[in-house]
Amino acid sequence: MNPAILWHHCGIHKEALATENMPEQFKTVLDDIMQVVNFIKSRPLNSRIFGIICEEMGSIHKQLLLHAEVCWLSRDKVVTRVFQLRDEIRMFFLKNSGHSVSKYADHFNDFGWLTMAAYLADMFSALNKLNLSLQERDTNIFQVDDRIETMLKKLDLWINRTIQKNYNHFPTAFLESSGEAILPAQVQDKMVTHLRTLRSSFRDYFPVPDKNKNWISDPFNTDVSDITGLKAAQENQLIEISCDSALKRNFNESSLSSFWVNVKTDYEKISDEALKHSLLFSTIYLCEKAFSTLVYTKNKYKNRLQVESDLRLHLSSNINPNIPDLVVKKQHQLSH
Repeated sequence: MNPAILWHHCGIHKEALATENMPEQFKTVLDDIMQVVNFIKSRPLNSRIFGIICEEMGSIHKQLLLHAEVCWLSRDKVVTRVFQLRDEIRMFFLKNSGHSVSKYADHFNDFGWLTMAAYLADMFSALNKLNLSLQERDTNIFQVDDRIETMLKKLDLWINRTIQKNYNHFPTAFLESSGEAILPAQVQDKMVTHLRTLRSSFRDYFPVPDKNKNWISDPFNTDVSDITGLKAAQENQLIEISCDSALKRNFNESSLSSFWVNVKTDYEKISDEALKHSLLFSTIYLCEKAFSTLVYTKNKYKNRLQVESDLRLHLSSNINPNIPDLVVKKQHQLSH
């Protein structure tokens, strides 16, 4: 109803959607990994046998991890754990040979399949690192754009290095392909295809950032004559801000939104324009945290229905209550 309102799609959600596309062969490997995990974890006997094998082989980990579609970060942990315990899984299937598990056992004797699993472990680890960097309280849309652009440049580099048969950016896959064995050409082609598809998906979900808004994130290194859309009064105030050395020191010591709020008294017009963009919720991180906080708060020891004050305290800022000071201000029961 109000055309002047600005909105922004959640950066975390868009990042998760952009990573869904992958070649069919990698999807098959991922499905195989999930089937192996489910075969071992879904049967208590298999799980106990596998734990014993891990102990006998001196493994750091004793069990596999389950994957959940609603947990975007779980793929990395599941695939990485499977690859770390590949020898133990191979031994498990050798001791439990049968027609139903023969197809699983063949995967862990297939060098090409293992290299694709190693690549998926490295790729999901990099994507999860990006995902976690977006899950911060004070992240704004400019920081989201910067981190996505960083990821796009990494993908460009990884594509070129992979074409040159340089796999140093994928340490797990490089370790698996080191020694006398080399990465199969078919796997290398699939890696390049996936990286290109991933880059294209990221650019579809994250268009090129509008350089006309760069003055908001860096008002002191911006040429006002190159900016369009600002009114004359706003341009004059932006020039005054850019030439104020005291404000420049404050800018380096405070967050972006705090800076524009602090200069609102003296430069109201340009501050209002900047705050329209810098105060946008770039992700749904606080919403997801609210659900987690509510689950933590509503337990068997505290089941009150009025949780607004508790949620506000948890979500507003990182406040550490001064318990001694609060206690001093309260009157003690004289009868105790």
